[in-house]
Amino acid sequence: MMKNLFKFICTIPLFILLVSCASDDEIADELIDYYNNEWIPLHDAKESKMKTMKNTFMNLAINLEEGNEADVKKESIEKYETDVIPTVDKVIEQYESIQLNHRQVKKLNKKQIKVEKTERDYLESIIDYVNGDISVSKHREMENQLKEVIHEVNDYLEKLMEKYNLEYDKTKERTGGFYEIKRKEE
Repeated sequence: MMKNLFKFICTIPLFILLVSCASDDEIADELIDYYNNEWIPLHDAKESKMKTMKNTFMNLAINLEEGNEADVKKESIEKYETDVIPTVDKVIEQYESIQLNHRQVKKLNKKQIKVEKTERDYLESIIDYVNGDISVSKHREMENQLKEVIHEVNDYLEKLMEKYNLEYDKTKERTGGFYEIKRKEE
């Protein structure tokens, strides 16, 4: 009886160890899937749309040099309100609709949603600044907040990659300026 009890007690930690290893693999798989199939495509689509907007704003800046300041200001604000901010809103909705199973990946997604919402606030601060509703220092404060939350996401992603033995897959071409992630080569 004692021998069976001893075997049972010894197998419990082994079972827990095996279950936790499987869980780490599942988390790593979900993180890879989330980053490669959700995060990169969303960033790529947003950056593509923002690049188009930057070109539009460059054309507006040329008009500004030609002396149409009031028209350019009005058109710039309209573009932000009708194109740029709705693009960020759509990205926020897409991140919020992602269904994840593991706490660590959910946390990364929540941090990314915070980045997108902070970016939206920053873009609104540009409109407020152009309208003269906020100071340069308040606008820069919003910019610094955005940089801070982006840094938090990047740090957390790096921690997860280290913990689950992942690396950037530099053998593949970048998508939207980002390498996919994969398991480290052993």
